[in-house]
Amino acid sequence: VGLHYHADSLRIFPSPRTYYSYVVELHPNKQTTLFIADTRRSEIIPSSRRVAAPASLTAEAGGTGENCHSVCSSKGKRCEAAAFDFVNTCAPLLKVSFAMSPSLPLP
Repeated sequence: VGLHYHADSLRIFPSPRTYYSYVVELHPNKQTTLFIADTRRSEIIPSSRRVAAPASLTAEAGGTGENCHSVCSSKGKRCEAAAFDFVNTCAPLLKVSFAMSPSLPLP
């Protein structure tokens, strides 16, 4: 689950501008230092604690304005909100055929 899901309860900005190896250091008060790590991407996290995308996860291309649920259901699949953070990266999207804006950077 991305940091944005916890931002309100932690009273933090949902998209920190700085981090190191997908780890954010926060100081909610003078006595506390809180480290939040992206368990999907941080190499600091031991491999036994990392969260991987399900092996069955696939990205599907939809038309302009088409939502995830209609795209997935038309292909006999279903959307999993918990998987969006894995799909919303360049690597899985480059595996599907879709029209890309010339302004999008390529990895």
